[in-house]
Amino acid sequence: MRKSIKRLPKRTQEELAVLQELILKYQSNVHMIILYGSYARGKHVIWEEGWEFGARYTFQSDLDILVICEVATAKTEEHIRRCVTTNYDKRMEGKRHPAPPQIIVENTHTITRALKQKQYFYTEIIEDGIVFYDDGKFTLSKAEKPTFRQLKLYAEEEAPDCFHMGERFLKLGRIEYEEAEYKSGSFLLHQACERFLKAFLLTHSLIRPKHHLLQVLDAMAKNRSRGFLNIFPTHTPEDKVAYDKLCRAYIEARYNRLFTVDKEQYEYMLSRTEILRNVTARECAIRMDYYEEMAKKEENELL
Repeated sequence: MRKSIKRLPKRTQEELAVLQELILKYQSNVHMIILYGSYARGKHVIWEEGWEFGARYTFQSDLDILVICEVATAKTEEHIRRCVTTNYDKRMEGKRHPAPPQIIVENTHTITRALKQKQYFYTEIIEDGIVFYDDGKFTLSKAEKPTFRQLKLYAEEEAPDCFHMGERFLKLGRIEYEEAEYKSGSFLLHQACERFLKAFLLTHSLIRPKHHLLQVLDAMAKNRSRGFLNIFPTHTPEDKVAYDKLCRAYIEARYNRLFTVDKEQYEYMLSRTEILRNVTARECAIRMDYYEEMAKKEENELL
């Protein structure tokens, strides 16, 4: 694993310095902070504009950050994500910067176990990532990458069931549209979107994120495939409100009696979920073909 960010653009180095300062300010017992993903691999996009699925999109790669702490829970990640991203945006106000950074927090036990089990997501981070903070009190285990045949078998075992659940929720969401039950239907469509995005992440990186935030899952998918760039356009006030309600539906459609969804908003949710379903199916198939191609290459090299 590399330990220098000097090859990165100066603006990115400044952004990482702000993130490091904020992470250490709001979280104790941090052992390492690691940059991974497109910036670590040198395949990031600073800024891009275009058209996809009948709407304009803008895109810039997110900063993917792994924080390793002595002790960490799901609440730890939520705390860091909330405190760091909010203050990061304030500090970088007026500058075009990747926002918000995608932060994953794990404890030392989880990381050590994951590397011993050859979990692809973490072994890839160790291979391609850049450590830009290290307190010297924790040593990463040696990363042993699984074979591509193993990756394909794991994806075949885990992803289809997740995708199937997404299709079931989408089917129920269509029924709710016919019956004008838009509030309860928004929860079902949220669940469908969550399952589709997680099915892709399971296929592509063999991870199942712990949280339910569509904004985060969508950003993770975009960073892995450009096919997800414009699934949820938010360039008009109406689209922005509809997408926000879709993201909030996981909680508010069930527990907030004042939460409402009108027909036009639901039509946005339903149409974008349909598109997400199709893109997910296509991108998963592409990834599975890649695993098979690389598996055959590995196996031929052993002959």
